[in-house]
Amino acid sequence: MTEKGAMSIRKERKWARFMLVAVSLAAPGITFLCGTQVARAHGLARVFIIVAGVLSTVVTPFLARRAQKRDRTTAVVEIEAAIAAVADHLGLMVTVPGERAKYCAKIESKLVQRLADHAASKEARCCYYTLTSSGQLELAETTFNTAPPSFDPSVEKRLLNLDRIRYVPDNQDDDDVKVSLGGGHRSVVIAPVCAGSQLHGVLVIDAPEKGSLTKATVRESYVRAVAGLLGTAGAMKAEETASPVIPAQPEGAPDGQNTSTSGREG
Repeated sequence: MTEKGAMSIRKERKWARFMLVAVSLAAPGITFLCGTQVARAHGLARVFIIVAGVLSTVVTPFLARRAQKRDRTTAVVEIEAAIAAVADHLGLMVTVPGERAKYCAKIESKLVQRLADHAASKEARCCYYTLTSSGQLELAETTFNTAPPSFDPSVEKRLLNLDRIRYVPDNQDDDDVKVSLGGGHRSVVIAPVCAGSQLHGVLVIDAPEKGSLTKATVRESYVRAVAGLLGTAGAMKAEETASPVIPAQPEGAPDGQNTSTSGREG
């Protein structure tokens, strides 16, 4: 499934939600109207009013269930589209090693946005901070313009020591890891980004409402999958910038001269 196909499904989902709201508002009125008119009607008109009244009471739950199933389908399609694009970029990082930084940036952009969209809160934000060669966290990708470029040393130290995904119900609670992306957002999810055991960065997702980001609204398995893909891309990008290893000359052999076994026999 392509991004274009996913966008088309998102538009259909918006119209379905609009219809659900419209029917939800109209159904009680229709039920009430049918109840007031059924005693006055006779014959087929009475049957029609009764049927209309019954349908008006069941149509809203039916449409709500359909909308829920459609939302799940859309979420799966969007995830598949994102994974397909990321897989394509990872392949290009292998076949075009000189452009790994460019494709790594595309992977980061796509995954960070998808993770923010995945959260149930519509106001959820997401940032990805990469670990620099100097051992500091630096903003690499974000879904909003006012994200902090770095963290205070005390906060950064706690982030670098994370060994698992943390769900923080309230970042103003002294008992939890205090991480703030600004704007008064209080509920936070923090995930270390690793390739194997090597730390490459940290993911931070936040939302305004306290306790709104939980394992039910932001699935831990999905966060872990995104973190794993980011870690893989980061490790491949690091290989591009690594200095080439120059083999050392054999001990005692002058530079530029053959050793005793190079091209000679006997």
